[in-house]
Amino acid sequence: MVFERKHTIAAGRQTGAKSAKGGILVFFDADGIAEKNWLAELLKPFQDGRVVSTHGTLFMSDANAFDELFCKSVFPFYLWLLNALGTPSGTGSNLAVRAGAFRKAGGFDTSLVTGEDLVLQKKLRAYGKTVFVPSAVVRVSKRRVLKWGYFGYAVFHIANWLQVALGGKPKEHYEQVR
Repeated sequence: MVFERKHTIAAGRQTGAKSAKGGILVFFDADGIAEKNWLAELLKPFQDGRVVSTHGTLFMSDANAFDELFCKSVFPFYLWLLNALGTPSGTGSNLAVRAGAFRKAGGFDTSLVTGEDLVLQKKLRAYGKTVFVPSAVVRVSKRRVLKWGYFGYAVFHIANWLQVALGGKPKEHYEQVR
């Protein structure tokens, strides 16, 4: 078992990655629910040696009909489009990375409280391709959407993505929602 005292997602992921022995690192959150064949789908693109990372899509585990429609249609298109434009935006809740590329890129920036997954993927572009795998589905809680509302959630994450995409750092505060 591995422990991280800093208690941020970036530090926890980095500590886990440092202790891992495999050639591909897979990142998944403790409250995630992987759909059938998730891991096989997420790893399939690594058969191409040029691929350094993959990311799947997220659905909400406690979704209503609107959430399901959004997660099945709008969100995958958004992830595909950003990846196609060279700014992969997969979440650390559903991410796989070649260990060698991860280490060359310096891994996760443990000073960050959010956006560590975006920053890592931005650095990984120097080492190879990132592939979006829509069939690799993980369900996550929508507790943050329930607390912030759809608009507040969207504004925060779009602004955070823009900050990273335009060469800056992500937001410095990310409210814990349990």
